Amino acid sequence: MTLIHSLATVRVDYDEPNAIQNAITAAHLNGEILGMSLADSIPLTGTGQAERLVHELHLDDFLTTSGVLAAVNGYERTFADPLTFLRYVAGLEGETRPYSLATFFKKGDELWCMIWHHMNGGHDLFVHAVEPDHRWTEKYRFLVEYKQ
Repeated sequence: MTLIHSLATVRVDYDEPNAIQNAITAAHLNGEILGMSLADSIPLTGTGQAERLVHELHLDDFLTTSGVLAAVNGYERTFADPLTFLRYVAGLEGETRPYSLATFFKKGDELWCMIWHHMNGGHDLFVHAVEPDHRWTEKYRFLVEYKQ
């Protein structure tokens, strides 16, 4: 495990009207996922207001999704929820990364991921279901938080 960036505090308000859409707008992202707006495809997974202590994590290896999940759990971390992830990405405005930043979340019974790319001066966000045997390379970092 490699800590990539220092710890950051991300403030989130799950009760804010249109919280996911507002975070997408703040991060200057847009798009559709299978005909749905990004905001409609991303679940809101909390209530109230919170401060999340997060950091970017590099696992230094090729791992399957199942391996990534086990490694993060073993380090007593959890993946940043979608709103925390979007608010963190919004705070990166103007910064570049030579890698993609990802997080996982449950949508119903399926495991989904959000992947943020900053390439060629633009921002892209991919949101999709992910298989347990999908392989993640060293070009990915994961936004994680300390378990509370």
